[in-house]
Amino acid sequence: MVKKEQIAFPLRVIHIKKETADAKSISLLIPNELKEKFQYRPGQFISVIVGTNPGEELIRSYSLCTSPDTDSDFKIMVKEIPQGKVSPILCHTLQEGQSLWCTPPNGKFFQDTEQSFHYVLLGAGSGITPLISILKHVLKSKDKSRVTLIYCNRRQDSIIFLEELKNLEHQYGERL
Repeated sequence: MVKKEQIAFPLRVIHIKKETADAKSISLLIPNELKEKFQYRPGQFISVIVGTNPGEELIRSYSLCTSPDTDSDFKIMVKEIPQGKVSPILCHTLQEGQSLWCTPPNGKFFQDTEQSFHYVLLGAGSGITPLISILKHVLKSKDKSRVTLIYCNRRQDSIIFLEELKNLEHQYGERL
């Protein structure tokens, strides 16, 4: 059996923000000695290891909702699943200042290229998480690229990152 210390590192929670009634973003501090190990690309995810019962630890993966070329923080978004074992702990029990065991970023959801394209991103609900990372990266680093985001939600009050999306639309105008 692999121990969490062999695959993950404790990262301090520096900020928790309520995004919607059932979703929170969690900002994590990457210590200087782990900066290289935690470098990431848009659309990647990390896995967190959470103790749920004595002797029981569960692993869940969460996409990064920050972009390495636009954001100074390292942040995941967690949508609470009411009958879930991990998301209620992260949404209700985890506090700023505590540590969360996390693996380094992983995944190849987005293939970056030097060419300019018209990107079309499709998502619903919490599926916005990797997309906002990609969206910010493309708008910031690819001046000639455009992005069309098709993002569906059941209700207006369940739109995750609504204000940030409005700000990006205002900032990048015709390209978004």
